[in-house]
Amino acid sequence: MTSLANCPAHGFWKRSATLMMIGPGKFGRPAVLTVKRSSKATFMPNHIVFPGGICETGDFSKSWNHSFPDFRQFNISPDAKYPDIFVNEAKDKLDEISAHIGFRITAIRELLEETGLLLDKKTGVQTVSDEFRQKVQQSPDQFCQLLKDIDAVPDIWALHDWSTWLTPLGLKQSSRRYDTQFYAVILDNVHHLQPTSDDSEVSNVEFWDVGEIFRLAMVGKLRVAPPQLYELSRLLNFQSLDELRLYAKTRNRLGTERMFPVGIRCLDGAIRVLPGDSLYPEQPDLLGKAPPIDSCSKLTVDQCMMQYPHHHRIVLKSDSNRPVIKVNIKLNLEQVGPLGANTQSTL
Repeated sequence: MTSLANCPAHGFWKRSATLMMIGPGKFGRPAVLTVKRSSKATFMPNHIVFPGGICETGDFSKSWNHSFPDFRQFNISPDAKYPDIFVNEAKDKLDEISAHIGFRITAIRELLEETGLLLDKKTGVQTVSDEFRQKVQQSPDQFCQLLKDIDAVPDIWALHDWSTWLTPLGLKQSSRRYDTQFYAVILDNVHHLQPTSDDSEVSNVEFWDVGEIFRLAMVGKLRVAPPQLYELSRLLNFQSLDELRLYAKTRNRLGTERMFPVGIRCLDGAIRVLPGDSLYPEQPDLLGKAPPIDSCSKLTVDQCMMQYPHHHRIVLKSDSNRPVIKVNIKLNLEQVGPLGANTQSTL
């Protein structure tokens, strides 16, 4: 990748976007496109993720509005709420177009680079030539012109806002951090698609039945990155594409909330709390400059669960390598919770 668009207030993380391409799987239930990160990847090597990557300057260029006039009519609900991954960028003049367009361009471009699939408004999803794919990989800032050359229009309208994740502090695997906007695109048919890996950033590309990939991850046969695992558990709520499509379209008008896991140590394990949890800070320390939260340092995990009863957290006890998601609250912005809101679910 080339130039990187950093967080406006500081350079502690990079902006990125990821795309959940969802279509019919077994018995009509949702299936989702995944890629396996290369063993040489600097972040989450050998993990299964959704296609995506960092934003490039060209993704936010005014050339998109010049080349595709319909982009000027792309609107976001005035009532929608979004984290500052969107609203702060204009202050630093990093974005020449709406960030809501730029992030969608990033997601569509990364989908093409990693899988060879182009989400085209005119023709639907198509497989591009190896030559075109290589041109985009080598010159991502020229993506706009390259699309014009083949008379294609990136279908930004098909992408539904899904969630926003900021990499937590203190990961052992890497010090890299990303503020990532997740999108969902829901297709009526994916069986004819032939995605392929780029043999560079990713080593494998395939559609998985959501229930199947989740089950295999739970028994340790697949390594799925934590945000993807959480989002897969949310997808389990939907038994059909129609049900999922209605939810995505209805909730899309509300925006997203940043999911920033905050770590808390207990006597016999640790938990990572998420927005709405009893222990979630009103102003979370995104930069790691404040002292660690010690509310549960003298409590066991079970004692912490009882003393702080509103749960939106991931729990890991010292005697287990199996994290558990606990949710007993209604999530913000009408987001459906893992395996259904007001439940606790095992990951």
